[in-house]
Amino acid sequence: MDINPLLIEVSKDGGSSNMGDVADLDNIVAVFELLDTMYALAFIRIHFATITGATGTAELAIKIRSRLGTSHDVTLFTLDGDSAPGIGNDVNFRIPPEEIAHWSLQPGDKIILEWANPDPDDITWGAEVGLLPIQAV
Repeated sequence: MDINPLLIEVSKDGGSSNMGDVADLDNIVAVFELLDTMYALAFIRIHFATITGATGTAELAIKIRSRLGTSHDVTLFTLDGDSAPGIGNDVNFRIPPEEIAHWSLQPGDKIILEWANPDPDDITWGAEVGLLPIQAV
């Protein structure tokens, strides 16, 4: 399947705090969605930087907060152990074009990146999430 990259909507977020928490939608960052249409997850890129030379990694979970309620929330993917993201270990998670239709979501579903910053005084992060409106798939 050919996907026109110009149709992908890229959302960005960043900071030095922890990333999202699927249980606390009122006080989180790193939440991504398209409000008006079905969409598919195309990619997630996250870069980690240090201010004074800190090191550290932590588990990253890619989760869905379902519009249908908590009984439908799901963890799509977890990076941990040797692949845990952080300083020196950026994230470049790309859905192959032939699989993208299987990563579809409804309006109101939220993609949440959960990552506990091991050194919030020294480590910053920037995330980009590519969402493809489903009529483009």
